[in-house]
Amino acid sequence: MSKPVERRPAVTATPSAERSARVRRAMREARTEAVIVLAIEVALFAGLASVDKVRGWSIIDLTWWAWLLLAAPALLLMILLLAVPRAELSPGRVRSVGVGLLGLLVASDAVAVAVLVGALTGSRAGSLSAGDLLAHG
Repeated sequence: MSKPVERRPAVTATPSAERSARVRRAMREARTEAVIVLAIEVALFAGLASVDKVRGWSIIDLTWWAWLLLAAPALLLMILLLAVPRAELSPGRVRSVGVGLLGLLVASDAVAVAVLVGALTGSRAGSLSAGDLLAHG
């Protein structure tokens, strides 16, 4: 008679390695989503700047390139996320720069919203067409 063959379970990764892989995958997905959102924001600011230049809007006496300045923190944060994809969330220079850029992004978005709301409330409704009103907003 032959001896029964002992079957060992397939070698699997340890639970901590699986957890670590899931965390890395979640971080990669979060970075991808953040880069997409930042790219949309930069595109919207660039579109607003180009329409402002072509139509010659005078939104609270801002020049057209002011919109590009407001898009700069989003662009820099997007470049940081793409250039340093493996950066850890532990404290360090990359994280400090990222948090600083995130703060500038929040401030620039607040300024942009304030400018647009000021332009909408300061303009006469009769002087804006529906398209102009939509483009301003």
